[in-house]
Amino acid sequence: MHEAFDMKALTLPPGVNRIKSFEVPAKSVGRIIGPGGVNINAIIAESGVANINIDKSDPAVVTVTSTSDAAIAAAIQMVEQMLADSVVPVVGPRPPPPPPISVGDTFEGCEVKNMVPFGVFVELRPGVDGFCHISELSEKYIKNIDDVVLAAGDSVDVKVVQINKNGQYRIAITSEFEVKSIAPTARTKGRGAGQ
Repeated sequence: MHEAFDMKALTLPPGVNRIKSFEVPAKSVGRIIGPGGVNINAIIAESGVANINIDKSDPAVVTVTSTSDAAIAAAIQMVEQMLADSVVPVVGPRPPPPPPISVGDTFEGCEVKNMVPFGVFVELRPGVDGFCHISELSEKYIKNIDDVVLAAGDSVDVKVVQINKNGQYRIAITSEFEVKSIAPTARTKGRGAGQ
């Protein structure tokens, strides 16, 4: 029977889609897809495959479709390399946590993260923001946050003036900044600057 069976018949002709599926851990799906699909789209573009589909079961099943066996192999290799690169070995002991933030602590060169109609959010340290209400930006009345000449990305010095029961930080901006509604060339310091 083997003599009558032609092995060439098992090879798909050019132009016919080939499908290859393999399993990955379910927790790896987000890494493969990437933010907004950027990673999976890059793999499709670089390898030349027609499509990559991920069934988000546990384990997840990745299905690669292409008319080229070489493109499928390249896409699978890229996915495997991406998953291998995402494993970061822990070397040595973890660094100690930063000291807790207390009322009266000052921080220099903090980044303004966001300007909102009711105040300013400033990053005290990575992942920790403080908030200064519009009414506390100046001793004079500020009608509109757009009158405060600060923008996301600016650097300011701040002082922690309150910590609420939820562990959120109220701050005073101690750096000088311009406020257009007070006077065109006026510069002011936050209300808590001298406290």
